[in-house]
Amino acid sequence: MLREEVAAEPVAAGVTLQKFIQETDEGPLKIYALSVDLTNPYVKVDVLFGADNQTFGAASPVLEKARRSGAVAALNGDFFHLKEGKHPLGLTVKDGEVLTSPLLRDDFYAFALTRDLAPLIELFRFEGFVRAVPPAGAGSAAQNGSAPDAAAGSSGARDDGAGAAPSPAVFPLAGINKPRYSVSAGGGAEVSHRGRLHLYNSRWGALSPGAQSDLPGWVEVVVEDGIVREVREDQPPVAIPARGFVLAGHGAAADFLRVACVPGTRVSVEYRVAPGGEELQTAVGGKNLLVERGEPAAAFSKELEGKFARSAVGFSRDGKRLYLIAVEGGKESRGMHQRELAEFLANRLGLWRALNLDGGGSTSLAVRPLGEELPVLVNRPAQGTPRPVPNALGIFSTAPRGRLAGLVIRGAREVLAGLDCSFEVRGYDEYYNPYPVEAGQVRWSVREGSGAFEGNRFRGLEGGTVIIEAAFQGIRQEHRVRVIGPADLEGLEVTPGVVRLNPGEEVSLQAQVRGKDGRVWPLPAGSVSWEVEGRIGSVQNGKFSAGSADAAGKIRGSFLGFTVEIPVTVGIPLPPDVADHWARLPVRELIARDVVRGYPDGTFRPERAVTRAEFVTILARALGWSVSGEVSLPFRDEIPGWALPYLKAAWSRGVIGGYPDGTFRPDRAISRAELAVLITRALRLPEACGQAAFKDAHQIPPWAQEAVQRAAAAGIMRGSGGCFRPGAPATRAEVAALVYQSLLYSGPR
Repeated sequence: MLREEVAAEPVAAGVTLQKFIQETDEGPLKIYALSVDLTNPYVKVDVLFGADNQTFGAASPVLEKARRSGAVAALNGDFFHLKEGKHPLGLTVKDGEVLTSPLLRDDFYAFALTRDLAPLIELFRFEGFVRAVPPAGAGSAAQNGSAPDAAAGSSGARDDGAGAAPSPAVFPLAGINKPRYSVSAGGGAEVSHRGRLHLYNSRWGALSPGAQSDLPGWVEVVVEDGIVREVREDQPPVAIPARGFVLAGHGAAADFLRVACVPGTRVSVEYRVAPGGEELQTAVGGKNLLVERGEPAAAFSKELEGKFARSAVGFSRDGKRLYLIAVEGGKESRGMHQRELAEFLANRLGLWRALNLDGGGSTSLAVRPLGEELPVLVNRPAQGTPRPVPNALGIFSTAPRGRLAGLVIRGAREVLAGLDCSFEVRGYDEYYNPYPVEAGQVRWSVREGSGAFEGNRFRGLEGGTVIIEAAFQGIRQEHRVRVIGPADLEGLEVTPGVVRLNPGEEVSLQAQVRGKDGRVWPLPAGSVSWEVEGRIGSVQNGKFSAGSADAAGKIRGSFLGFTVEIPVTVGIPLPPDVADHWARLPVRELIARDVVRGYPDGTFRPERAVTRAEFVTILARALGWSVSGEVSLPFRDEIPGWALPYLKAAWSRGVIGGYPDGTFRPDRAISRAELAVLITRALRLPEACGQAAFKDAHQIPPWAQEAVQRAAAAGIMRGSGGCFRPGAPATRAEVAALVYQSLLYSGPR
């Protein structure tokens, strides 16, 4: 063990929960020990069983058992068959009633309390018999086995057909409400119900076990009000009468039932559990003896090797203190070896005698927190969710309502400055049972540090330690709180980090602060101050609502002096220098298609000249061109990397060519005449039907004249003031208009 934290909290008068939280070289380990003072007059120990504390017809988790019964604490009990899931294997006694008898084995111990609360952990034995007295005139039945006392039955009586009283038949009883299990037989093992007689009453469930496929000749006898009502052989389960029971047998036991228990037969049952007998008040079965006479047991009859969740029950040398122990196993606690548990119980808790209960996924310790009405599960179940179990040991407080003795403040131990945090108060009386507290009568105050209360809501104003206090009916309780302030934080984070919406859409802004230790604290919607830059919309309660028009801007969030900015785009916002430009429509459409973009400073620069490489790039992106296979360009000058794939695509389609000297001249401004040639090739424009008359037609180079006519006839290119201006450099606005018209001409892509 590398480190250990030990904490104790009262649960009720005479009942205390201890927590052992250890760091070991094999991982974390959590052990919970419930100490119960058996001499306390307000402590009661009882068995909880089934789902309703009436029958084993259904199992339920320990927490449900505890809450349903009003127990202040409960620990899972006996082993059981997981597949069958409802019936314990060993002894169960509740309020002096034997619900299930001990196993016919010498390796399953059980825990018990006598009527005077003396604890026992023993190998309990079961002895019983069934006496069947046939109806008058039915003749005597063959007697199988013998009655425990010779005086039972009719001494000297004989059935000679002359009116003598019928002689009773007697057969040993092997168990009460027992599921099948293995017993020793002839040096081997056999099923417990082979050749034996068992009794099932309403504690078992609604129906008897019914026919057993591997035990042919299975006989069940229905007994109600002490009289046999029905005899069934190899039949399905039958309803168990509320004022009776079902006897079930195989082999010799079945023969006894067939012969001696005909309808009308009067049946009586006697049995005894030893040691303890009628003095047993409460009992639950287990398996291995873990501690004997204050020392770890020398050997175990059987052990599930490995570190697992474990449950155990034990008591002190003077028999005055009972312990219920749960070892957590799973992701957050490594569990224990059985030998390790035995050593902890003997050497650390000082137990005189202790018993291993069912563990693994069954281990469940429910305990009522101080001041609370209901118990909670203190250990995390090994398999994540609580397992339904047949029985449990419950601890009850029978103390009367006492005077208010103390308060418990429920709330965070760590809060974030600037945020409201609610605290609640629970009260407990002199017996540590819950005492009602009226929330409106509790006075809250800050005893030390920086902060303020509004009702039961506390807000820390700056980082550091704060001590808050609650007062009710003259009782005061302090609670230490650490306030996380700006000095403990790395910064503010908001998701999404970039917002792109259509007009009228909404998005929630999820904010959190990250601590310097890596932890994060989500922030409520109303805790962040939001500012909006630009006509993009508004923020209300942490939700951004986009405006009705295209726009771009920023959202700025602030908390505890930290600020974060979120770029926002609503619709397709136009750069400001084209907002009122004649080319705003084509520019918007090309931006929307991600064909063209603005500059980092937010402008579009519509009058800037376009280079040859830029135009080919824009055209290829608009028309969705891509390169298939290897394409080599014939140009001897260097092509920019960003334009290379688009030039290859255009070259492979026969759209572009170079100059006579073998260059492409990518950085040269492209003329309107060149635009006409390239767009005609790209769209394969047909011949013009007429002749467009431009005032400067004589200035159009011969190599571009036909292309200009085709582009004009298709409506893709137009002049200005009756002139085409073939030699003028094409501007970004003109290129946007040309490409937009080309998309309209070629149709949707």
